[in-house]
Amino acid sequence: MTIRQRNYIITLGLVLTLFLSLLFIFHIIKIINESPYRPLISFIQDSSPSGAVAIFPVFSQVFYSITSGFLLHFFFRKTKSIEIFFFILFIFSLSFDSLKTYLIFHELAQKPVYLGIFVTRVIITMKLFGVFCLLASSLFPFSTKIQRAEIVIGISLLAAITLASLIPIDGSTLSSWLVYSVGNKEIFIAFCLSLEIITIASYFLLSYKSNNNEFRLMALSLILVITGRELLFYSFGLIFSLAGFFLLSFGTVVFAKRTHSVYLWL
Repeated sequence: MTIRQRNYIITLGLVLTLFLSLLFIFHIIKIINESPYRPLISFIQDSSPSGAVAIFPVFSQVFYSITSGFLLHFFFRKTKSIEIFFFILFIFSLSFDSLKTYLIFHELAQKPVYLGIFVTRVIITMKLFGVFCLLASSLFPFSTKIQRAEIVIGISLLAAITLASLIPIDGSTLSSWLVYSVGNKEIFIAFCLSLEIITIASYFLLSYKSNNNEFRLMALSLILVITGRELLFYSFGLIFSLAGFFLLSFGTVVFAKRTHSVYLWL
């Protein structure tokens, strides 16, 4: 895949992320308007799934996706590094969490259950796709023979769709994740964490094989990124969400700088 093709894919991702952010704002307005007698201040103080406190993790990921996506694309648009390309795709995958606000509105407005289940599967699909993208970013440097990034993207997306379609969804209950309850959630969480651990271990192994400390720092930064992502996705509360946003943002800065040090793009 050429740099031009990668930039084309990233541009499409930016457009999609921007669209999802607008959709997020639209659904926030719909949620507030769904209770016409509730003042805005009550929405801000509300800790229920339809309140601002519960929606903050979603807002954090939408804001992060837009800002990080644009900045990384602008500064690193001429790089040949496959790591940053898949990392940017991971960033775009976070923007699909904006659909959680649709599920909140869906619950308040009592829309058909099948719509909520479908949106939940989309969110789960992109969660898995993001994990696969991080894994791909760690495995590509091990082989110079594998250059067909588009094939890896296709396989990752297909695998994510397949796995998400196999997960049972309970359309009667909105979980603390702000998605409809996922069956066998322990297995789902363990599967994602296992791949994320493999990703981090791959960077440590790459550091050992190449005798380059930058890859070790990239592995450490990914620990921050992954921890932040998990705290925001699973919505453990406002304090954990604030911590998650900080870890996600700081880890991204460190990962970008260390990757720049390896390839000296600028």
